[in-house]
Amino acid sequence: MISYVFVLVLGVASLFSCCTVSCLRGIDLEQRVTGHLELAASANQPGLAVAELRAAVTGMNADIAACDEPHRCYTSVLWKTPAEDVGFWKANIIATIADLEALPPDADHLVVSNVLLKVRDTLTEQGNGGTRLVGPTGLWKYPHNGAFALWALGSALAVVVGLFGSIAFAMKRGIL
Repeated sequence: MISYVFVLVLGVASLFSCCTVSCLRGIDLEQRVTGHLELAASANQPGLAVAELRAAVTGMNADIAACDEPHRCYTSVLWKTPAEDVGFWKANIIATIADLEALPPDADHLVVSNVLLKVRDTLTEQGNGGTRLVGPTGLWKYPHNGAFALWALGSALAVVVGLFGSIAFAMKRGIL
């Protein structure tokens, strides 16, 4: 009985730790990258947008920074989908910086507005819940996506084994 309870407690603690680390990585990513991308999308001056895009690229950790080519780095574990292509996403952000820097200083207001609209369309999309940032799903766990999947799966399995083992032991002893 004690061993099943121990496995249950260990599984719950591990699952809680996994969720906590996931939340902290998401917050870290927002502070370093996605928060700057949201500001760039809402910028009304090219200089502001460039500064925020550069801050986002600088904030990308070494794992994301090393992914320079589209179709090479994905956030998925089992299969590769276009929505999870980290390299394409990063290349698109860098191309957006180049578009903004290519604007001449004396550019017409209409040209500047069109480029800023293009930036907003590149970085965000409209959905049922309103405007949201475009990016690979699960970017917070990249490149440790496999480790996070195994951690969560192992923790959940420990909870199930501990719970059912404890129940079976209690039923066998006539406690339940």
